[in-house]
Amino acid sequence: MALLAQQKVSDLPLPLGLTSLRWSDGTLFSAIDTLAAHHHLSAPVLSSDGLTVLGTLDALDVVAHIVKVVATGETQLKDVPVDRIMGLSCPSGGVVAEVSLHDPVDKVLDIISGPARRAIVLSEQGHPHSIVTQSVVLQFICAKIDKLQGLSNCGSAQELCSDGAVCIDQEESALSAFELINSRRVWSIAIVDEAGCIVAVCSATDLVISLSHMEDKSTALGKLANCSVTDLVAENRRRDLKERASTVIARP
Repeated sequence: MALLAQQKVSDLPLPLGLTSLRWSDGTLFSAIDTLAAHHHLSAPVLSSDGLTVLGTLDALDVVAHIVKVVATGETQLKDVPVDRIMGLSCPSGGVVAEVSLHDPVDKVLDIISGPARRAIVLSEQGHPHSIVTQSVVLQFICAKIDKLQGLSNCGSAQELCSDGAVCIDQEESALSAFELINSRRVWSIAIVDEAGCIVAVCSATDLVISLSHMEDKSTALGKLANCSVTDLVAENRRRDLKERASTVIARP
């Protein structure tokens, strides 16, 4: 769209400051607490001096690590370095995209609609400055909706959505839910009751939030195996005010 080509990254509602992890001293437990505290899906991993982006760690990487540890027969979760987890959910090791403040928004849209899912914004000096996520671009588009001709006629929800929701029974364990998320390579799954009706949604972020609330994270594997996915999601919604939104259903 012409309007998006005319707008620059600097025009987007970029987050103030960059929440990041450090390669030198970052660990799984600190990463979990950082993501949960800022309610982020991911965080860039920077060099010790904070000037170079070495990769990104997201909630799906945490899910993949938990599933991998359980598969090896481990009974306790260890606080391993972030380099053991970073990019684990992506066979290629993850994609790190970088843009400048002067790049057009349509270029950024092409990037974040692909495997990268987000892009690190570099300052004038070429250092990590902020981040562009799909949510940031969506906020921008919503604010400019009256000027984006044709966007209101882009199709129905049925035409835009992917086919087939990945579902799990409400009585299944939380661990089973995250194993399903990992095996199907999706961000979230629908929790259904006996009649097959959706009662809630469980996402990779739910694992991060749940782990962040555990005083002893080393015992997480047993707790996830003995807790139903419904109870885990309900507890997250109760304790985390930013997770208070109910499941939204769109008509086809």
